[in-house]
Amino acid sequence: KPLKVPEDLVRFLRVCGTKPGQEASRGKPDYQVLLTILGAREDLGWKEADRRDLLEFEMLVREVNTPQPREACGEACSELARQELNAAIASKDRERTRDALRRALAAGLKDDVAAVRSARLLMQDEEAHALARATLQAAVASRESRRICSALREAEMAGLPEEETTSARTALDEADGFPPG
Repeated sequence: KPLKVPEDLVRFLRVCGTKPGQEASRGKPDYQVLLTILGAREDLGWKEADRRDLLEFEMLVREVNTPQPREACGEACSELARQELNAAIASKDRERTRDALRRALAAGLKDDVAAVRSARLLMQDEEAHALARATLQAAVASRESRRICSALREAEMAGLPEEETTSARTALDEADGFPPG
């Protein structure tokens, strides 16, 4: 079965492979070119965007360097995928968990495996939290008390910790004409 190389990595290799007036520099990639291709995410600071881009690059390289298809790698590969998934779940990092879940499923772990179920639940919780945070930010920026109330209810239903709703509660008090405190 031929290996499918991720498109982002193919573009990077094309750019780094031959440059006008230079020979191909195999083994000496230009990481700035890679970061340009992957692109910084606007919703993140530059350090976090760079860190995530490098993690994404590492994952792409790992996929290409895997000597055999993951479906055929057997019990050892499944166990490694399970361990990576458990570590990602423990870190509570949504991006890391999403990537580890994708790799675990590619390695042949089934939906009935406890780690896969836990990862899916964590992903759902984290997505609900992220949506609630974004809704709170937009509501606070609008300074509309109804919108802030609605966002606070959504945050509560999503299970967002109370300390993350403090600024919205303060904004609600200010919108209703109550002094902070």
